[in-house]
Parts: sequence; C-alpha cells; structure tokens
Amino acid sequence: LFTLKTVRFLSREKPDVLIPSNGFWQLIICKAIVIFIRAKILVVGHSGPGWDERWNLWLKPDVFVATTGPTGQWAKKISPWTKVEMIPYGIDVKIFKNAKPANLKLKCPIILCNAAAVSYKRVDLAIRAVSSLKGVSLLHLGTGPMLDDILQLGKELLGDMFESRSVEYSAVPEYYDACDLVTLPSLPQENSPMVFLEAVAAGKRVVCTDTPRNRWILGDCGIYVDPQDIESYARALQEGLNRIGDKEKLADRANLYSWEKIINQYKDLFLNL
Repeated sequence: LFTLKTVRFLSREKPDVLIPSNGFWQLIICKAIVIFIRAKILVVGHSGPGWDERWNLWLKPDVFVATTGPTGQWAKKISPWTKVEMIPYGIDVKIFKNAKPANLKLKCPIILCNAAAVSYKRVDLAIRAVSSLKGVSLLHLGTGPMLDDILQLGKELLGDMFESRSVEYSAVPEYYDACDLVTLPSLPQENSPMVFLEAVAAGKRVVCTDTPRNRWILGDCGIYVDPQDIESYARALQEGLNRIGDKEKLADRANLYSWEKIINQYKDLFLNL
C-alpha cells in the first residue's frame, strides 16, 4: 500500500534509479512503474541467501547488489540472467577509531556481545561460554523480546561479571573501545552483520559462528567456531583474549569497508546503469 501511494510522486519526479528495499512485492510494483518512467532498478540483498532474495533475483532487476562474496556467487548460480554486483556494507571508520571508552563497572577483560535480544542471535550461548572462563566479564548491548531471559541467565551464570545495556547508536563506539574482544554467536543464516565491521573499525578481534560469509567478511581478524559446542566456544574466546593486539591487521581489514570506498563503488554503479 505504501508503494502504491508513491506512484503519483514517482510519475511526477521521474527518478533515474529506484531502490526497492521492502521485499519482492515492492519490486513487482516498481517493475510495473518503470515501464512508464524508464527508471533503472537496483536491489540490495540485505537478507542473504534465501527465498526473499531468490524472488528478487528471479524478477530480474537491472542490478542485484550482494553484500558478501559468497552471496554474490550464490546469486549468480540462482539467477544467471540477472546482473549481480558485489558491494559490501560500509562503516565510518573514523568514528570508531577516535572513540573514547565508555565507563563500565565490569572487571577486565571484557567481552562484548552487541546483539538484539532475539532467538537467532543466540546470546545465551555467549553467556554460557563466558561463564566457563575465569575472571572474564560479558557486556551485552541490545534489546528485544528475549531481554528478560538474557538478563536472568546472565545474572545466574555470571553475576557481577555480566551487564546488559541499551544505548543510542551514537554511543556504541565507546563500548567497543571499552571492551577487549567481540563475539556474535548468531545462526549461520545471518547475512552480513554490521557488528563485524564495527568491531574491526574499533580494532577488536571477533569470535563468531563459522560460516563462509563470516570468514569472507573478517578474514584473519575472526576466530571461527560452532558456538553450540560451549567448550569449543569458550576455548575460542580465550584464544581471542590471548591474541589481543595486531592493530595494523585490524585497521587494514576495516579500511576495506570504509564509507569512502563503498560510496565510490555505488557511484560508479549508478553511473553505469
């Protein structure tokens, strides 16, 4: 209904490029609109491999943008008739690089889990793994329907070594700077977590679920594990804490996703359309 309400505006303004971002139904309507306004359609694959993106690909926009290399390869196999480009998400590296640490009462070392309190983020696995380590704190940033369960489990297993906060995004870089390591035990289906880009921009290594997309994003800056294996997950976290440092490698990884580079990639893509 929202998209249909925009038809009159789009017909009047005649944009050169449309970027539908609300699923394949919106794409279908946009495909009908461009018959009259002759605009090009660009779709960004935010959700990663799955049925949502299958439909987006099969509807053949002028270009489909994959946000990771493995997703791009998948897209080309699924829909060889659709033009696929790969442009990763971007991050403002300077904001994270210049942040000052937030004031925390937790004892160091501190592991950060920046994740919404929803089931597929599996924050409970991070709590259980950190509780297996001696003298290590866990900071959770996020809110959601499972927050009460997370708070209860965190206090039960970690006590004063656990804290959960919900903060404005502008304050998030301060919490990365205050921590020693970042972890995200999400389900393998998660496409391209911004947490990874934020972590490397802040100069922090990441312990995460072992998937091809996660390895593509983080490279040597990640430590990969099946977080359902709590013992292995705990060992990976300890390894991450033991490998704190190597700022140059983390900075090089972060620069791959700097907004300056990503903006130019989109600019070139728009001009080529």
